[in-house]
Amino acid sequence: MAKPVEKEKQYPSFKQLLGDAVRKRQTRPFDTELKELLKSPGVLARLWNDWAEYQRIDFGPGKSDPDPIGVRTEIEWLGEEFRDKQVTFRTDLVSDIGKNRILHVEQQTKHNELVMLRRMATYASLISSFYKYRKNLLQIYYYTGDPIGRWKAVEEPKATVNNSNWSSANRFVFIDSGAHDAWAMLRSNHVEYAMLGLLSRDVPRLDDFVDKLLRLMANRYEPGSLESADKLVTCAMVASLRGREDIVMEKSSAKDRARLQRDHARYYGRFKPFIGEMVEAHIEGQVNERVDAFVGNVENLMQRIVQLEGVAGISFPAQFMHWSVRHLSGEQLDELERRINDHRDIHSLFNACGIPRDALEITSKVATYG
Repeated sequence: MAKPVEKEKQYPSFKQLLGDAVRKRQTRPFDTELKELLKSPGVLARLWNDWAEYQRIDFGPGKSDPDPIGVRTEIEWLGEEFRDKQVTFRTDLVSDIGKNRILHVEQQTKHNELVMLRRMATYASLISSFYKYRKNLLQIYYYTGDPIGRWKAVEEPKATVNNSNWSSANRFVFIDSGAHDAWAMLRSNHVEYAMLGLLSRDVPRLDDFVDKLLRLMANRYEPGSLESADKLVTCAMVASLRGREDIVMEKSSAKDRARLQRDHARYYGRFKPFIGEMVEAHIEGQVNERVDAFVGNVENLMQRIVQLEGVAGISFPAQFMHWSVRHLSGEQLDELERRINDHRDIHSLFNACGIPRDALEITSKVATYG
């Protein structure tokens, strides 16, 4: 009997490991790291003060409405139901910044004009009422997505958005991180603020920028120390939003990489995809072009599935997420997108899409949605 041919071992890439964290319904690692970065002393102050000259965008008819309602005015009665439902809203960052002021920051990687107008107004109302309308509320909508931020189909990377219709008014600052001047942020000599420059869509002389950013970090945090390793994790994760994590790790100090590897337990829960892939450079050397092509397909597939969950408002079982990486075909994913609103439970949906039962073989109760 012939000895079976062993399959070539395939090492996952950083992006595949990152997708694994997303599939497990954990908070997206880069979101968590970015929020922590925004909490660093001086970062939000610099973002806000840099806003002073932003373009103004107006939505709604405005606050003034001088026309009286006459007794002969023809009135058309509208529907009374506006889809009210009980729900808990969780903001990204809210802080007391003194002088009777509250600062709310909402960070989003997807931009939808109507959704964000509603969301910012809703958060403004909820936060203001919590403080009994006795504090000034300042709001920042910090956009970190890939497409250029547009309002009313016009590119507006920096803007004060005014949304009012006489009965209510909401005003917030919109900042498209992709429009950041990375080198100007670096010249501030503020490490955490300069890290945000990695979110710029266009960083001239990127290699040189990363070199100088890491040098600035080394001047403040001793290479190989826990503080330095922590900052390197944050820097790499923020850079991953623009696909620049590799260059950050390649240029990082050997002492910091050694510290991450030595203290991997400390970072495992916080940044699982980072450990074992970016630190152990020999793994990266064993990933050939064929595997890279496979990883690209996996990344695209997982992005579509995560988007599908968000649009349909469902949560796929974790077992299916793992199964889909290895077995789900493009045709089956197309069927999922077409049929997801026609079935009330996952079993019937998967049967209709030709997805076998072993994609749902888990010990815990299989989720349903409605």
